[in-house]
Amino acid sequence: MRDDLQTGWVAEKRHLSLPNGVRLAIWEQDGSAPTILFLHGFSDSSRSFSRLVPFLPGMRLIAPDLRGHGGTAVPEGLQLSIEGMAEDMHMLLSQLAGPPVTVVGHSMGAMVAMMLAARHPQLVRNLVLISAVPRVPFDDGHPVVGAINGLRDPINPAQAFFDDWHEGIAGIDPAFARLISTEACRMPSAVWREVLQALRLADLRDMVSSIAMPVLLASGGADRLFSLDDQHVLMNLVADIRQRVFPPLGHNPHWEEPALMAREISDFIKQTPDAMMAPAPAASALRPRSSA
Repeated sequence: MRDDLQTGWVAEKRHLSLPNGVRLAIWEQDGSAPTILFLHGFSDSSRSFSRLVPFLPGMRLIAPDLRGHGGTAVPEGLQLSIEGMAEDMHMLLSQLAGPPVTVVGHSMGAMVAMMLAARHPQLVRNLVLISAVPRVPFDDGHPVVGAINGLRDPINPAQAFFDDWHEGIAGIDPAFARLISTEACRMPSAVWREVLQALRLADLRDMVSSIAMPVLLASGGADRLFSLDDQHVLMNLVADIRQRVFPPLGHNPHWEEPALMAREISDFIKQTPDAMMAPAPAASALRPRSSA
């Protein structure tokens, strides 16, 4: 594992200007096929998948910061919506002009991945959904809703809310845990509330029934945000889907057991060999036209 992977993560990001005005921050690993697009969860950034990188050598990896997260700001007039985030990914993959890719989405990123696959199936070879639901179980009385609506700037990572929000983080590398929490707290409270509202409005139950490519649903058996029953809803909606449940793991299994999750992703990709055979897009395809 590279010693500087975490400390150098932000500095290694590049920016790509999309036609809709979004200036997308992206971390990349050059490599050959398959190409994997990683989509992170609510309040995270591309760093969410950094612990997988050492276990996916030689692959082409693309990890953007979604709208309002990390280094990707939102231009005036655009909303922080799941639909908007999916459209950003459509524009990103269209600019690559390469073969269909494997999309790995976690939590909110899984919702973005499902919408992208349903609306633009020609761009997606297969899906890996981690801790995924087609509709978040956050009603008005849910403690997450009250906690996020109660956030005030500057947000303090030491407050009790983050013990639950980043559940599963206690058993991982403390330096990674600090970076994840610190970056989440840099998001203004207004952005937290807007993204929460977008998640609560998103209902993909009808849309996901059109997903025809192979799907792997990876679920932590000890997930306290999305229960196994919440996640199992997808099994009755998506035609070609299989579920892998990891009983000891929580909402963030790719943080808790990155080697295990990387192996699951690699094995799943190998079951679609044409994705392995397709040439990867040129590394220059994602280079920004300008650093301004």
